[in-house]
This record gives sequence, structure tokens and C-alpha cells, in this order.
Amino acid sequence: MPVPLEVYKQLLAERLLAEAPTLDAFRALWVSFDVLAELGYGLAPRTRRERAEAFTYKHADWLSSMPAQIAATVTALAGQFAKAGIEVLENPQLFNTPAVKKAGGLKTLQAFGKPLDMLRETKERLFTV
Repeated sequence: MPVPLEVYKQLLAERLLAEAPTLDAFRALWVSFDVLAELGYGLAPRTRRERAEAFTYKHADWLSSMPAQIAATVTALAGQFAKAGIEVLENPQLFNTPAVKKAGGLKTLQAFGKPLDMLRETKERLFTV
């Protein structure tokens, strides 16, 4: 039975707030378990670690199209996501983490283009697996 858009929005907001009463709770659920994908589309939730692991094989063609050091740096970014969630990918200190520095870090990404564009695409790809 069709419902008016405003009623639908209200029902969605109520359900969302029941699952995540604060913005921090929402972010934690979204990053860790994809609450919206589960509620809205019946998709099985994925942990951060599962997303990072899937990222490396589902985007293997994309990663292999890059020079090895850049691919290693991007993979290290995904590894940081697995450990600490999306917040770490929003932190300017991301490029100072040992794993990212060891893989090549910011300088490596700068050699490939715009680091922020690469970081954005990495985040998008993490959430499409």
C-alpha cells in the first residue's frame, strides 16, 4: 500500500533512531555493520575487516592496474579502515601510520595523482564490496 513521502520519511527516521539513537551510534553502525543495507535491502552485514578483505580481491583488477607501491599504499589504507573504521580514513594522521608509511605513504600517492581523490575512491570501493 503506497504511503505519502512524508509518512515514509517519518517511519524511516523512527526506525533509524531506534537502531542508532545518536549520530555517533549511527556512524559506528554504518561503518561496522551497514545497518541501512541490512534494514533496507536485506543484505548480510559486513564487519570492517570483512570489507577490507573483500576490497583486495574484488578490486584486484583496479589494484593491479597501478604501480606496485601505489597498490600497496592503497591496500594499507584499507587495512587501516579494517582496524579503526572510517574515522581513521578521515584523520590527517592517516599517512603517518606505520603501515601506510611503510607501503609508500603520501608521497607515493602524490606520484599517482591527487591523494584525496585516491582516498575517496578507496573509501567508495570499500563500501561497494
